[in-house]
Amino acid sequence: MSSPSGAAGQANGAAMASVERSTLVERVVNVLVDYLSNAGLQPGDRLPTEQQLTEMAGVSRMALREAMIRLRALGLVEARQGSGWYYRKFSPAEIFQQLSPLLKSFSHADVNQIMQVRVNLEPAIAQLAAQNISAAGLDELTGHSRAMLINLNHKEAFIEHDMAFHMVLARECGNGILEVISAILKDLSRSAQWAYRDTVKDRTRSVEFHEEILGAVRSRDGEGAYRAMLGHIEVVWNRVDQES
Repeated sequence: MSSPSGAAGQANGAAMASVERSTLVERVVNVLVDYLSNAGLQPGDRLPTEQQLTEMAGVSRMALREAMIRLRALGLVEARQGSGWYYRKFSPAEIFQQLSPLLKSFSHADVNQIMQVRVNLEPAIAQLAAQNISAAGLDELTGHSRAMLINLNHKEAFIEHDMAFHMVLARECGNGILEVISAILKDLSRSAQWAYRDTVKDRTRSVEFHEEILGAVRSRDGEGAYRAMLGHIEVVWNRVDQES
């Protein structure tokens, strides 16, 4: 029978081995992320063979496979049976899903902090959207603006179309990182918007701002879209300050 001290030593040894392996896999992940960032790959491009990747990272096949599984969970690569690993298109929705557990800790974030981010971020998004929006995106934006007007007396539907309007701008701005950040803001802002004691008059003013933003985007007027969005966010923030 092994002594208690011997058993403890074995347990500590196993724990150390586990930590070392985890550290090794994390190092391989970092090597692979650097490769994906700098290799000039396009979505759908095939990665080097497993043997080539192990030689590049200087690790065993088992460590490489664990690292690839982590990259697949992040949505960066995909495996095709009998064909190998392929680079995937960056997906803001998947990145947001990865962040969702962390966001729960910010569920009661100070509304003024949220507005500080919005006032600095959303005008730039509107400006970029005016430069990059597609015809389909413009149609979608128009639909949400009209739906806001129709639902002035229905707060729930009004809020949903309001948020959707902003998310279309983020999606069409041409920057996936800004789209992810906008999705985070949308999630954090939802409860705050329900807490607003807004009136139909407030919502009517909001519709006017959204129509002004839409008009600037339709005209490809980036500066106009920036100014209109800035004015909109500042009015909302002022209302938040009055209620707090």
